Amino acid sequence: MTDRPRRALFVLPHFAGGGAERAITRYAGILHEAGYETFAITLTDRKNFPPPDFLRHIVLPDIEPGLFYRRKKAKALWKAMAELGGPESFPIKISCLLPADKIVAAMPECGFIFRLANDHFTEHLGRPRLGLLSRRRKLQRLYGKKRLLCVSKAMEAAVRQIFKRDDRYIRTIYNPFDFEAIRALAEQSDDQIPDESYIIHVGRSAHQKRHDILLDAYRASGVDHKLVLLGKIKEPVRERIGQLGLEEAVICIPYRDNPYPLIRNADALVLSSEREGLPGVLIESLIVGTPVVSTDCPFGPSEILQGEQRTFLVPNRDAEALGTAIGRIVVKPPQIPENDIGKFRGERFLAELESFVRADDKDRPS
Repeated sequence: MTDRPRRALFVLPHFAGGGAERAITRYAGILHEAGYETFAITLTDRKNFPPPDFLRHIVLPDIEPGLFYRRKKAKALWKAMAELGGPESFPIKISCLLPADKIVAAMPECGFIFRLANDHFTEHLGRPRLGLLSRRRKLQRLYGKKRLLCVSKAMEAAVRQIFKRDDRYIRTIYNPFDFEAIRALAEQSDDQIPDESYIIHVGRSAHQKRHDILLDAYRASGVDHKLVLLGKIKEPVRERIGQLGLEEAVICIPYRDNPYPLIRNADALVLSSEREGLPGVLIESLIVGTPVVSTDCPFGPSEILQGEQRTFLVPNRDAEALGTAIGRIVVKPPQIPENDIGKFRGERFLAELESFVRADDKDRPS
């Protein structure tokens, strides 16, 4: 791509979330290291962490919700892009997360890639239910003819099925991870690390994370390890902890910028979700050497856990199976060969993304 400007633009709702925003920051970091100027335009100024210095951040003006909100926001986005040199000055343009995708799609077509990392598609798998037809049509109108970047092969297969597409403008590119940086961060101290043996779950208490299944599984496992819940834990989860009599066994710790020391020092990480995009916390746990127990939810875990680790991939929404696996993993943890996680190294990401951007539009849906 030496004959084109080395500039990349990301559009996303804000920097107030978790995995998606951090993935975009990693995208930008890899592109920056390769000589790209990187820019992020957000719909609002909400943030849980500041974007890095190399990522120039522009916030769109506030617009009151209403009948023409999307159109007005799209106009503001187009103006912001024009002030940065116009859409043609960015060979790489990526929209991330549904609220941003809706705004980008309301502009004239200008070559955006839509990054699909969330789980809007799981409910549409298999035979469509009558109540979902309207939502499926909306997704088809939004994404059906776009250039789509999927974060897992299972998600790509689902998207192709739903949109009835077999062209090359849907592609899986795994989220990139800087193994060395993560391992260095994991060596730092953290005064919240428990003195006792523990297992850990990382994630906010959203329904899809299924803390109810996690707590039932932990209780059924019979392990004498503490359970650390790292993230924003809402009152219903805390109430469930009390109902199960686990107040002395469960430790709630607010999320921090560097979660890796807590993950590294755990005997296992548990993922209890009923759906994901590509759960980066599983990859990060394996990078720092902590074995994983996970539900086999769509999408991602089955593509992450390989070899001996696959024996700790349990049926979705099955607390009993998850509890049994927790009991097994603290007694005999599996090996984590480097080759099993090598596909998530950041070095592969740049070549795959640039290849996707270079693809011409001759057989793209119209």
